[in-house]
Amino acid sequence: MKIQNYRQYHDIDINFSKGSQTDLQIFIGKNGVGKTNFLNAINWCLYGDEPHLSAESDRQPIVNKQTRLESSNDEIPTVLVEIHARGKKNNPIIFKREKSYTISSDRKSVHEHQTKFVAIVKDKKNNDVFKEGEDAISLVKQFVPESIREYFFFDGERLENYFKTVTGVKIQQEMMDISQIGLLQSMSERLEKLTKEYSKEAGRLNPDFDKIRSDLDSENTRVIQLGNELTDLDTQIESAKRRLGEIEVELKGIPDVESLEIDRDGIKNQITKKTGLIEAKKIEKNDLLYKHGISLLLKDPLSNTVKIIKEKHDNGDLPPTDDKDLLLSTLDNPICKVCGSELNDKSREYIKNILQTISLSSKVAHELQSMEPWLDRYLDQNTNYPKIIKQLNYEMKLIDDELVSFNAKKIELDQKLESFNVDKVRKLQRERVSLENAKETNLRRQGRAQTDLETAKKRVEGLQIQLDKAEIEDDRSKNLANKSKFCNEAIQIVTKTKIQLLDKIRQDIEDETNKKFFELIWKKKTFKCVKIDPNYNVSLISVDDIPMLGSVGKAENELLALAFMLALHTVSGFDSPILIDTPVARISDEQRENFGKILIEISKEKQIILLFTNDEYSDNIKKIINPMASNRYAIEMARDEMSTDIKVV
Repeated sequence: MKIQNYRQYHDIDINFSKGSQTDLQIFIGKNGVGKTNFLNAINWCLYGDEPHLSAESDRQPIVNKQTRLESSNDEIPTVLVEIHARGKKNNPIIFKREKSYTISSDRKSVHEHQTKFVAIVKDKKNNDVFKEGEDAISLVKQFVPESIREYFFFDGERLENYFKTVTGVKIQQEMMDISQIGLLQSMSERLEKLTKEYSKEAGRLNPDFDKIRSDLDSENTRVIQLGNELTDLDTQIESAKRRLGEIEVELKGIPDVESLEIDRDGIKNQITKKTGLIEAKKIEKNDLLYKHGISLLLKDPLSNTVKIIKEKHDNGDLPPTDDKDLLLSTLDNPICKVCGSELNDKSREYIKNILQTISLSSKVAHELQSMEPWLDRYLDQNTNYPKIIKQLNYEMKLIDDELVSFNAKKIELDQKLESFNVDKVRKLQRERVSLENAKETNLRRQGRAQTDLETAKKRVEGLQIQLDKAEIEDDRSKNLANKSKFCNEAIQIVTKTKIQLLDKIRQDIEDETNKKFFELIWKKKTFKCVKIDPNYNVSLISVDDIPMLGSVGKAENELLALAFMLALHTVSGFDSPILIDTPVARISDEQRENFGKILIEISKEKQIILLFTNDEYSDNIKKIINPMASNRYAIEMARDEMSTDIKVV
């Protein structure tokens, strides 16, 4: 690195020579001498900004103080940062940013005059080739993309609160960036654009096709919106669950509250159990109503019909076997169609008497007789209904009364917990009630959104089938439709691939985070594992299976964040260096040793640059790192405090 006139650094030239076993570069300096601005210098060179600028530095001009004071009025000093690195296939590359400034007469402010950023590479004949503009930016993206730079050049002190400020959605996006899955996303977006273009052109030739395509686009947009809504709800629900678990741990850790917490947990379990029971009884009641609904609604007409049939029986209008039409046809024949005997005058007279007693046709009579047992059966179903429904209502009333009682007890316990004279308890209790309400609301919203999403997906499938079957008359329309169909199928494949890759990367990062965390942490029997759920929320699980990310100390939080970042770095495949400013400020002695050992192992494969304060670089980590360090540098401010120098120790 070359640094000229940049903040504390007047003229610095550092050669990061690699050691025989490692590429581990150690910088040590007091607070305020410019360690963080060394990190800012790298960012300024590559990306043109200074993300870790302190409030004091922000008030100072970027041009080095010594240079400002020594420059004459007609001089235009240049701020320069130059990074010599290795790019793809270990080819040398130089990133160089320089800005010239005019100095105010009072030497307290500067005005930008001209800026230039170039990347210098070698051609096949080893000649320098200067890349500017988008070409230079493209080379930076190949080195360390700006979107994921915080995993390569970062401030160790921010690790402490990393998981308090980073959501699952952000982690998912970072996983996509760091694993370059964004390329698949870009491919999908390009395919979607092509699909719409082909469909739109085909639609101009076929109005039906255009209408279906328009409906399909609208429904696909709805699917995306519902999917995003579900992702947000999942994140909020998981975040609430995680925080509720942490609150439970914190409240149980307070002696005055522990017994109340146990009682509250028992009551919550009873409420859940009774709610489940009453829902089951409601289903049973609905099933019963459905089963008896028809017969209950038709009870009066059914009873009247049965009464009429019985009256017909009693009056002899429904003889059990006689068929009026059969008897009439028998009179016209010499042989009886019922018994097969020869008919005489007496038997004919007997048949005529029977016909006079039958007032209904035999067809109707048979229908009534066949109907009668079914009507009786329907009416019999209702016999026990009042008793069964009464018993069900009674049982539901008992359960409901118990629920009212348990909810009243829960409210009472909540009020007791909130009434404690401990500010922390009151605050946690209020937060818990708020989170529980928000979680329940989001669960209901989640259910509705999931149902809407399934409906929208089915509609998309239906519209896609309609689109594929749309009548296409000429070859040009057919060709456009086939292209649209091909793009749509490609989108499905890309989307599925992206989901599978993300899940695989999530699992790889979870495995690597667990490995790194348990190498760093000394509490081997306190923690069970680190989990990254499908919504990319990170949880630290105790041996009792309790989420405890929010209740662990600063050191554990920092170590977990460091393990997570190192895991992302390992999985990303980028061979760029890691630079950490103040890496172990809040880490205890034994954990510092573990930290040093892990970074030494990583430095055997890639360059590690660590910026320590004097206090950080304590004996316990010094004895681990010194023998393996490639170089050690002292960052020292000049006596006049106008510049900082870096010297090899």
